[in-house]
Amino acid sequence: MFNLKNTILINGSSIPIATDFRIWLKFQDLIQNLKENEESFYKLLNFFIEIGLNLQVDQFEDALKEVVSFFSGEKQNKDNLEYRSEKVFDFHKDEKYIYSAFLQEYGIDLYEVEYLHWHKFKSLLQSLSENCQLTKIIQYRSVDTSKMDKENKKFYKKMKQVYALDIQEEKLTTEQYHNNIREKLKKRFEDIQKIKGGEIVNE
Repeated sequence: MFNLKNTILINGSSIPIATDFRIWLKFQDLIQNLKENEESFYKLLNFFIEIGLNLQVDQFEDALKEVVSFFSGEKQNKDNLEYRSEKVFDFHKDEKYIYSAFLQEYGIDLYEVEYLHWHKFKSLLQSLSENCQLTKIIQYRSVDTSKMDKENKKFYKKMKQVYALDIQEEKLTTEQYHNNIREKLKKRFEDIQKIKGGEIVNE
């Protein structure tokens, strides 16, 4: 029931992968900052190698689907949730709040912990109490002030400005969000045609 996934399935074969949360935070960066150039392509290839994948061309489709699925989490993939139109969370800009929250609520020092599974990290992050500063910040960013009285509206407007994030995101279902990631990654691979002996390589 509580087994944490440590492999992905590619062409019917179960392949072990690295699962520490720090590695998968790198993937978060990659998919947010992919550009149409070789540097982005090779950064992506390096990530696949870092988690333990040495891909053949005919394995790419399965691998890409499985990597995105692992990153997103199995439960989230099954639920057709909606992503809010307003971005309310950022792993890097909120780093100090995440660190403090884990230390305060779970006694986990994220700078010192030797290993923490990505899915466990996400579960703990989603289970923070209402008294946690990070939870309050997310509430400030996401709260609807349209029906508040003048005093509360003024307060929350100020908090929104204090803790504002730069990027606004389109409102998407979970399935649409994952499909967009897959298409974006797939295009980066297709942009570069450096393939030797049927194997995608990094020079």
